[in-house]
Amino acid sequence: MPRTQRKLANSGIYHIVFKGINHEKIFQENSKKRMILKIMLEKMQETELEIFAYCIMPTHAHILIRGKMEEISRFLSRTEITFAMRYNQGKERNGHLFQNRFFSQAIENEVYFWNCIKYIHDNPVKAGLASDSREYAFSSYTEYLMEKPYFLSGNAIRMVRHTFGTVERFENYEEEYTPGVCFGGDEEEIYWQKRKNIERELEKIESTEIFKNSRGNYQRSKEAKEFAERCGVQQVELFRILQDIEKDTSPE
Repeated sequence: MPRTQRKLANSGIYHIVFKGINHEKIFQENSKKRMILKIMLEKMQETELEIFAYCIMPTHAHILIRGKMEEISRFLSRTEITFAMRYNQGKERNGHLFQNRFFSQAIENEVYFWNCIKYIHDNPVKAGLASDSREYAFSSYTEYLMEKPYFLSGNAIRMVRHTFGTVERFENYEEEYTPGVCFGGDEEEIYWQKRKNIERELEKIESTEIFKNSRGNYQRSKEAKEFAERCGVQQVELFRILQDIEKDTSPE
């Protein structure tokens, strides 16, 4: 079956996620997180790419990057090959380390851009790796707060100053995420982000009964389709998550 063609961004900005094979925790150790960042920095010197956000998680890494997709693909390929060689040597192992195909999401407007940065920085908190984004050492959050770009493009800091005026206003940015824009982590991460979007939309309606038939079962309908589209999911996925929510909130 042929691969789905990647959507290209007119802005040239993409949310990229690359993952360890079989959900392996290839970045579990801090030394491995530092290693991938060091290699990324090395390979960036050979390109004209710009990084606007990053976060290294145990099983995967997020990058918000600007450039041509062909150059991004080469950058990631060289980064992954070099990391795999060094990782395998240190672990005395052989074989592939990364999934063959990285996730990419085209970021086409300013709202998506800032939402995606916030989403990336919130990952460690959501995963329970830190109680606050500023406590996590392996993301771009502290670079923004200190206004000292290292892995980040210098344009990233200038854009924050232009858009928010102060670091404090950037830090307190609380716009809602746009459904479907920033997905891309492991399966559990994707599930909880979709569920969060659904729970937010549920607050805007009186009851989920409008999605059910006379027997109390969820069924496809115009209302369910429109609601699912607002949440960035398919109807069948919407119904499955709604059942999970009902189960979790029902009295014992």
